[in-house]
Amino acid sequence: MNNKTKYHWITIAVCCALAASAIGICNNSVGVFFTPVSKDLGIGVGAFSLHATISNLLAGLLCPIGIMLSRKYNYRVVMSTGIVLASVATMLMSLGGNVWLYYVLGAVRGIGCSLFALPTIAAIIGNWFEEKHGFAMGLTLSFSGLSGAIFSPMFSSIIIASGWKIAYIVMGALIAILALPGTLFVLKFKPEERNLLPYGAVANVETVIEIKDVNRNNGKIISMPLIIMAVFAFLSSSICGIAQHFPGYTVSLGSTATLGATMISAGMIGNIVCKLLLGTMSDKIGPVKASAILGSVNILSLILLYFADPTQNYVFMLIIAFMYGAVYAVGAVGIPLLTRYTFGAEKYASIYSYIFIFTSIGSASSLTIIGFLYDLFKTYKIGIIFGIACGCINLIILLALKRIKAMNDKKNKELQECFNN
Repeated sequence: MNNKTKYHWITIAVCCALAASAIGICNNSVGVFFTPVSKDLGIGVGAFSLHATISNLLAGLLCPIGIMLSRKYNYRVVMSTGIVLASVATMLMSLGGNVWLYYVLGAVRGIGCSLFALPTIAAIIGNWFEEKHGFAMGLTLSFSGLSGAIFSPMFSSIIIASGWKIAYIVMGALIAILALPGTLFVLKFKPEERNLLPYGAVANVETVIEIKDVNRNNGKIISMPLIIMAVFAFLSSSICGIAQHFPGYTVSLGSTATLGATMISAGMIGNIVCKLLLGTMSDKIGPVKASAILGSVNILSLILLYFADPTQNYVFMLIIAFMYGAVYAVGAVGIPLLTRYTFGAEKYASIYSYIFIFTSIGSASSLTIIGFLYDLFKTYKIGIIFGIACGCINLIILLALKRIKAMNDKKNKELQECFNN
């Protein structure tokens, strides 16, 4: 069985398209709609952005079910159903009307995304790549940033030229165009379906049996690292919601929504670069150090954002937004790599699908909380302070996680020695 073929990278190309659709469009590009749609509906930004909260929350809560369905039934049918649901729900948002319609459609989009979003993508990459796993993950998820960088200003331009209703129709169509072809005609969930090994893997039946036996004796998941990872995921994703309010932030300080939309694009470019960087660094120095470095970059960006004046230095604002993009790398790439690092490859996919629930809760609540904080205090500065605090707590968590992992490795080594004896 071959372990390094072009089909390994074709699979990554399909996953890149899935990430661009499920994350880049459904999550990273929704912020440009908040201000114009809420204004036309005559409601607050926080009230309207609640539909995105509902969408992200359901996408996270239902991801374990999505993984289970993909394994139990035909994964092509399961994932394609999710893509169609997300696409149609987004196009129907062009109907306008009562805000409750957006809450319902947001829920439908979230249910759809749960069937083909990040945990499913991470499971596929985990199945296909043993060597260069961090790079493959970083490369794939960088496309969520690339699509956000391309489509956020595109949707903003369509809103200005033709209105937000037309922009929603285009948005919904792109979700399906990007994700459906590869899912229906190319994707294989596991390399064994093409009589292949994971990239860089070496077939060794005896070793696999021993590892499974050891894991059977040590199958109970230790609660402390699971709790720590859940908190880390929640806080990391809570910071991610700030970017979707960049257009409102720049307008509130006397600048233009165009600058805010361009800042989202700059953040998405930083997203791309930092995801590739984190994946590559993780393969070399480990996911804990790589996540800590990029988490520090994000904290610095938020400090600069707090004091910056968007009416004075356009370029500086884009640099800040680019640096801010580091948080997407930690949230999207760092968390699954840290999960694999902490719990091992065998438990990784199932555990990550549950940790992703907290990622979605953090992301969903952040969008709405920041919107409501602005409605209450008429400033986004409080939300920025919240992001800085979350980032600092996460640096402490990473130190704790490294210590706990060292203790668990020692216990696993002792179990292995007992098994061998």
